[in-house]
Amino acid sequence: MPERHRWMGLLVVLSLVLGSIYWFTLAPGLTWANRGADGGDLITAAATGGVGHPSGYPIYLVLARLFQFLPIGSLAFRTNLMSAVCGLLAALLVADLTRRSVTGSESIRHLAGLLAGLGFGLSPLLWSQAVITEVYTLHALFVVLILWLMPFIPGTRILCFARPSDGGTVFLNEAWMDRIGGLLFGLALGNQLTVALLLPPWLLVGLLSKGTVVQRSGGVLEEERESAEGAGERFPMPPHLRVPMLEWGSLIRRLTWLAVGLLIYLTIPMRARSGPPVNWGNPVDMKGLWWLVSGQLYQDRVFGLELQYLWPRVRNWAGLLRSQYSFLGLAVGFYGLLYGKPRLTRFYWITGWMLLAYSVFAIGYNSSDSYTLLIPAFLAVGLWFSMGAATLLEASTKARWGAWLTPAGGLLLFVVIAANAWMNYSQVDASQVGHAEAFGREILAVAPRDSILLTQEDKDSFALWYFHYALGERPDLAVIIEPNLAYDWYRETLRTTYPDLQIPEIASSIEWRTIFSDVDRPLCEVHLGDTEMLCPNCAIKEGVSEILKCLP
Repeated sequence: MPERHRWMGLLVVLSLVLGSIYWFTLAPGLTWANRGADGGDLITAAATGGVGHPSGYPIYLVLARLFQFLPIGSLAFRTNLMSAVCGLLAALLVADLTRRSVTGSESIRHLAGLLAGLGFGLSPLLWSQAVITEVYTLHALFVVLILWLMPFIPGTRILCFARPSDGGTVFLNEAWMDRIGGLLFGLALGNQLTVALLLPPWLLVGLLSKGTVVQRSGGVLEEERESAEGAGERFPMPPHLRVPMLEWGSLIRRLTWLAVGLLIYLTIPMRARSGPPVNWGNPVDMKGLWWLVSGQLYQDRVFGLELQYLWPRVRNWAGLLRSQYSFLGLAVGFYGLLYGKPRLTRFYWITGWMLLAYSVFAIGYNSSDSYTLLIPAFLAVGLWFSMGAATLLEASTKARWGAWLTPAGGLLLFVVIAANAWMNYSQVDASQVGHAEAFGREILAVAPRDSILLTQEDKDSFALWYFHYALGERPDLAVIIEPNLAYDWYRETLRTTYPDLQIPEIASSIEWRTIFSDVDRPLCEVHLGDTEMLCPNCAIKEGVSEILKCLP
């Protein structure tokens, strides 16, 4: 069987394994599992043609809306499914990226690829985001695609070697890879702005090595390069006078097509002008668009962590790193870092940059869920793990008992991944977590007719948005996030959504409860508190009276 067909068969097996695990741990509806409170906002924004919280996530909302047309499950389930599909595709690309990166025999490269894909796909952080509605598995998919298309692994490039028999210039024609990579990078920025941390390696890799001038002068050496089919070939090269040149054309192509990808943000003003109920920033003009895209709402969190919390955050980072691959997996990974032999040495500094840049940013970001930003960093460690596995397994083939030592070693590494996944299963499984669904349905069931519900937190606000706006339940209610009333854009959105409320133009020194109490509608406050009093399959519980309090 040809190598390509054999590898495709292994990828099918890997997709079936990961797909089955994701399917059985997928949240069946709206959920707060795995810090997924933002899911209600994203689902509702996609369903109503609205604008999500900063930075707007335009490409995510477009794709989520496409998934919401699937004739299966609830609206929330379909967007949860999108996360699972993105996580699965990311894991498969990691497997293929690894196969192209490591050295060794064909069977060792295949085994290393499967280990990498399975290890990354079942790493608790990625897995936890693959079973809920969030932007992070799409972010992971974009990151892996950028690496896969980067002039990083030779076999992923469109190659066109000039091999003149009497000297001349040897060059690589990669114009289309520059265009495709730039477009993907721009679209990736339309999902998660932190992908910008990959800009330095993406812009630099390949720009100095492409267009290498070759002058023949005496004896000729040979250099191995990867062909488009993935098989190594040897090309005659001179012993010296290889002059690296900066390819300005390539740089311009990449940046131009990156700008084309960023045009996805122009969909945001179009969505905002339709007057949706979820319309963060009301970005109908450049001022509102910049407020949204630049994330001004969260800018004080960037490296805003107080020094007294730095060491605990570093310890948490180390604990998270260990939990992704286990102690043995980390040991194999760092062995790969020290003794592995990738096909290109730039593999190390690119993955090293990913680990450093994303770790520093996530540690310094002053938010309780900043750990979700670490997925690219842990991907780098996973690639080192696959490099170490390939190095160890290749060495075992040369040992005295290599005939059984190599398969035993491969099996042991699969057992390590499976055991680590089993240990973290209960923490990431969202299939039985239904507090958000119970909360939303129970609050809407007991809320007085025509009442105004004042919410305080993301969890309660976005859950009620989902039922009220996305599903259209209880259209007589008005759901208002009280802290957001300080923003002009939010008050303007409320005027469009609830024209009978007559919300004042100016927010300063206004007691909102007094304003709304003058409206001939019941006024109720939602204080979420301890949601453990709610169960996934319960009817109205006594605890709801503590959460929803209607003022006399």
